[in-house]
Amino acid sequence: MLENIDLSQTFNIAILGRSNTGKSSLMNALLKLSRKEALQVSKVGIQPNLTKDFAIQKFFNDDIYLIDTPPIHDEYFENHKIINIINDMDLVILVIDGYPVYGHKYIFQKLSIYKSNVFVVLNGIDKWDNCFSDWINYTVSQWANYLNVDKIYLTCTRGYNPTEDSPKMDIRGVDLLRQDINNFVNQKIRQKHKNILMESAVKFKANENKDLLTSKDKKQIISTSELQSALKSCQQTAYISCEIALKYSNEINKILRNLIKSLDQEISISHQHKNKELKKSFDQVISAIKEILNKDIDELKSSLAKKKIHLSDYSIVLFGRTRAGKSTLREALTNGDGSTIGKGGQRTTRDVHEYQWNHLRLIDTPGIEAYNGEEDTHKATKKVDEADMVLFLTSDDSVQPGEFEEMARLTQINKPFIVLLNVKTKLETETQLNRFLTKPDRIFDQERLSGHHNHIQKCVSQHLNINQVQIIDIQARAGFLSNLPEYKNYKTKLWELSRLDQVYSIIAEDIYSNGNKRRASTFFDGTKVLINNIKQQLLIIKQDINSQITFLQKEEKELKKLFNDFIKDKDKKIDTDVRAIFSRFTQTIPAFIDETAGKKNAETKWKDKQKELEDKLKESIPTIFKTMEIELKEKLSEFEKEYSYDAKNINFNINFDKVNEGIFGNVLRGLGILLGAIGVAVFFSNPVIPAIGLGLTAIFNWISDKVKKDEKRKFNEEKEKRKNDLVAQLKKKEKELIIELQNEVKPKLKEIEKDILSPLEFSLKELSFINQQIFIAEQAIEKQLNELKNDHELMEQSFND
Repeated sequence: MLENIDLSQTFNIAILGRSNTGKSSLMNALLKLSRKEALQVSKVGIQPNLTKDFAIQKFFNDDIYLIDTPPIHDEYFENHKIINIINDMDLVILVIDGYPVYGHKYIFQKLSIYKSNVFVVLNGIDKWDNCFSDWINYTVSQWANYLNVDKIYLTCTRGYNPTEDSPKMDIRGVDLLRQDINNFVNQKIRQKHKNILMESAVKFKANENKDLLTSKDKKQIISTSELQSALKSCQQTAYISCEIALKYSNEINKILRNLIKSLDQEISISHQHKNKELKKSFDQVISAIKEILNKDIDELKSSLAKKKIHLSDYSIVLFGRTRAGKSTLREALTNGDGSTIGKGGQRTTRDVHEYQWNHLRLIDTPGIEAYNGEEDTHKATKKVDEADMVLFLTSDDSVQPGEFEEMARLTQINKPFIVLLNVKTKLETETQLNRFLTKPDRIFDQERLSGHHNHIQKCVSQHLNINQVQIIDIQARAGFLSNLPEYKNYKTKLWELSRLDQVYSIIAEDIYSNGNKRRASTFFDGTKVLINNIKQQLLIIKQDINSQITFLQKEEKELKKLFNDFIKDKDKKIDTDVRAIFSRFTQTIPAFIDETAGKKNAETKWKDKQKELEDKLKESIPTIFKTMEIELKEKLSEFEKEYSYDAKNINFNINFDKVNEGIFGNVLRGLGILLGAIGVAVFFSNPVIPAIGLGLTAIFNWISDKVKKDEKRKFNEEKEKRKNDLVAQLKKKEKELIIELQNEVKPKLKEIEKDILSPLEFSLKELSFINQQIFIAEQAIEKQLNELKNDHELMEQSFND
């Protein structure tokens, strides 16, 4: 397999060691393979020498390889197969095990002759699990002294041997090793890029025939050979810059793909929730985020793909307002026949066109006023992104601030530009032509044009925040006419007065002086802008989600308070209503006893009396519950109305193509629908009424047995005592019933509260998860962006050195 790979073009990590040290298991663990997957990659077992040849796998990305090697025998190191590829290894992992033995030291010493970058891994630390805790530390210190190394990684990779009966994998220490390998790889790749950049700068310096311009006031004529040499150097810079930008583009792609993957996994979890509206809402939210992220990924890939096609081209974009003479200028520069020059109408150039102009790529964009919505603006923006320089054309018949406002939007991509002021004059008749040829100063009247220059500088300063810009006065029509056969007698003079040679000279001078910086910036700045756009979009999404989280937390707090207050109120209501019923009944007790005491049917009457109270309670309790139900419905209905109103008035920032502007409001609306459904639910239709059975003690048996009728005083005393006893029993029953009813109602209300809060809690959990994943992606993107900026600064510094 190694024969098919050019190891000189990849980053290679070899795993070496003696037999049965666990090299293959370590490789499987570093690759995060399962037992089943491992069987297809690297054989593992207790038999020695299972690995007969190299096993190679991609590690981290397509340009990094992890290579398992056959075991090394002490006396045969120089004859081992690793010697054939040792020079292509960027890192070697030496796997040791057990206690220090000479064989490992011999291999390490031999290996150190060839490679300076060696990670030492003590594998199989599970052997020390049942030993004293300090034994492993003692062993590590012994190994460190024996091999004279500062760091030894401790790992366990048990479980890959298919003959073992181990019920589960025992992987330890591998994550730290993998992370340090990743850090080492990134550091070496950055150093490699730095070396490439420095080599490029040296080559560029060696190819220079003259010193670069160091002053804006210093002018020099760049010869064709000098320009060709500079363009060739720019081409080399473009190749290097593209390679580096692609690396960061791939990293951003990986970060966003991981974010999408985590969101997809969350969708499957959210489907476990019972509320369909809520599930649908979160599906829409996550789908909208994925759509935005996929668009960002495509935009980043597309940008570099377009630039990669034109690595050999130094690109100039022609940009400006409609009817400023853009088509005429382009026809003049490219020796056109005038077929694309408009007759004064709007939107003559309806699309982007490309031409070759003196070894340069010239891109003509639609005029600003010709932009028909976002599509045209997007076309122009993409072409400015591809270009190394912008020629911004305006005219002396009207300089509009609006054109500079549009330019400000496009120059966010940090492009250098020159303003061409097309000084218009009629050259249709022979008289007009002769006047121009003989008295050009009247056309290029510096006093008149200085007012235009000042106005342009003011607009540039105001809208682009640039203090000074280079302005060249040209006559595009003269340049175009110089190419036509009928004007061959005036060709040289017309071309000279068009001042287009001055434009080309300034561009050539800039290419010679700054071309490498311009080409590097085209890749670096364009990639930075797109990555920053991604960051900004993630920030906007996060802000919108935070708005929902804040809103839902407020609603959750209000709902909890609603139920807490309602439960307290209902406890009091039950207490008051039940006491009122018992109070009315208790008030009848004295008269009842006076009336029935001493009579034969007293016990029967008392039973009837008790039943009267029980019937009243059975009649009243459902009414209490029903009233409670109505009140709760009203409170929830009112809450739902306020909720819906507040939800509609939350402002969201999301507004991307093909994405519903209020997509995040779907969660709020989904909850509103749920609350509305709860508002009309029936909670207490069939309340469990506690058994009323009062079981009050009989009070009349004493009349005939214990008290004589003629003992009136004693009779009355006993009767009063019985009244008090009965009232006390009623009070006790009253209290027991109140507690029982309250205990019946409270859990039910808590259950309802839980049902209502459940979707709120679920939504908060889901939204917080999404924001957490976005935050992780933001941090990773910020890291890549900083590294990209560092690489750009390093490259620019190499051009200055």
